Amino acid sequence: MKFAALVALALAPAVAAAEEPVQTLYPIYAHLPGSMQNDEAQRLFSEVARRYRLGPVEVMDVPAPPEPRAPALLATARPLVEHLKFAEAEVALDQAVAEVTSSGGAGMSTAQLADLFLYQAMAAQRATFKPLAGPVTKIDNAKAREAYARAAVLAPDRGLEGPRYPPLAIASWALVRGEVARRPRGSLQVKASPTAEITVDGGPTKLSPATALDLPYGEHFVRVEEVGRRPWAAMVLLTEPSLPVEAPATAPLTLDDGQAAAHARRMAARYALVATLKTGPTLELELAMIDAATGVRRDASVIPFAAERGALDAAVMRLDEEARRTDLAQGAVAPLPDVQIGTVPPPPAAAGPRLADDPAAWARGHWPLLTAVGAAVGAALVLGLAVASDTRRPR
Repeated sequence: MKFAALVALALAPAVAAAEEPVQTLYPIYAHLPGSMQNDEAQRLFSEVARRYRLGPVEVMDVPAPPEPRAPALLATARPLVEHLKFAEAEVALDQAVAEVTSSGGAGMSTAQLADLFLYQAMAAQRATFKPLAGPVTKIDNAKAREAYARAAVLAPDRGLEGPRYPPLAIASWALVRGEVARRPRGSLQVKASPTAEITVDGGPTKLSPATALDLPYGEHFVRVEEVGRRPWAAMVLLTEPSLPVEAPATAPLTLDDGQAAAHARRMAARYALVATLKTGPTLELELAMIDAATGVRRDASVIPFAAERGALDAAVMRLDEEARRTDLAQGAVAPLPDVQIGTVPPPPAAAGPRLADDPAAWARGHWPLLTAVGAAVGAALVLGLAVASDTRRPR
């Protein structure tokens, strides 16, 4: 009796491992950059995953928009211009100008934006510290003239003084600043999503809708940011007393389905179950079921974040049942043979030998099972001998 119990005990782990089902859903929480609700959403999703025995929740970061490079490029270019290394400075300044034009001045204050164009103008003009031969009445270099004008529109009240700035730059700035001062002024009215934040010319952040007043006519930089969505930016030309700017809705920030599928695949799961916050007028939680083999999104549910606790349970339960039904259906239906039209399908594979007909061939086909059973029986024999020896030892 003791020996039989020991054999059963030794075989139990092998039997349990053989009967353990393949994980169907692998839970992933997509951490949304900038959201104050990440911790609460992750906690709720983890509790539901634990109740449905889906395993621990992996947290993956949703990629955030790239960090702006313009501030660092400007910091690199400043000393180059001051040391008259104009060609090197122009490379960094032109890259920074291209970025702020497309990003609406991301990462830059109003003073930094004005500095950027001012230094671009000095580099293009090759402004040295030589004394002027006479008064400056015009700026021949078109690139320098445009950059000075952009800087003056952003900082119309700014003055330049030596010895930090070259005489040519001081005179050119005074000329352009006087021209900008004579321009009319107007306002920008920027409308976006109610939860969006708006900056104009790198100024203070305002909630939508935002109005920027008393702006000189000319080019201005608008940037709209909203948690969970890609930023929107534009360089707008103000040529009227009041210019409305309508910022369209942008694409949401999401975790790549292929990356989620790869993580589920590494964990030997059939599907990834990805939870992601959806921002906007109403905060929502999206649950997406992604095929681990193909990266294709098979199903999804969206529930209000402030919904009853049972709503999240119901959504997870529905997707779990859907995953299991799909898995069973795929396993129940035999795949069609991969044959060309007009050819004869290959014959079915021959059945393996039976134990009664050919014991040796049957053993060769089932050697992993026999090896595991043999190891378990051997362990049980060793345990049995140890127990028997211990019981015969005199007290």
